[in-house]
Amino acid sequence: MKNKPSIGDTFRWKGENVSTTEVAEVLSKVPGILEANVYGTAVPGADGRACMAACVCSKDLNLDTLLKHVKRELPAYAVPLFIRQLPQIEITGTFKHTKVQLRDEGIDLKKVKDPIIWLSPVSKQYETFDAKASALIVCFFFPGMNINLVFSPRPLVRPSFKKRQKKKKKKI
Repeated sequence: MKNKPSIGDTFRWKGENVSTTEVAEVLSKVPGILEANVYGTAVPGADGRACMAACVCSKDLNLDTLLKHVKRELPAYAVPLFIRQLPQIEITGTFKHTKVQLRDEGIDLKKVKDPIIWLSPVSKQYETFDAKASALIVCFFFPGMNINLVFSPRPLVRPSFKKRQKKKKKKI
């Protein structure tokens, strides 16, 4: 996906443009995903929209295989953070996937009745997105919170920072 022009719909996440078509193409190559509709979803307190995919999945979908595949094939900012499992994807009269309703429902569990999995920032694995996970997002992503800090693979406080502080005190 790197260094390719964007095709189709795009959304902004972590300061980058994410191509929904390219993410859907990568997802469609995962065994167990029969059809994928990718869009950006609002996350409370975050700038931009997180990558979310509405997918028709077979029973043999392996979440570990899915995660390995998307991490290998997509840049970090384009990896789907949320996957909504649908029995079928609605299409328009011109055979395009409908996205407006999916995007409007987002990750609101009061509106969404389909199962959702999410890439947990704690376990770094795809897990069921439930009321507890939703509360975790609200807790972490209050308005003004930089979401990049929570989903960052690096620790929030670098251990070397404390060492440098001690060395400076000794020199003084």
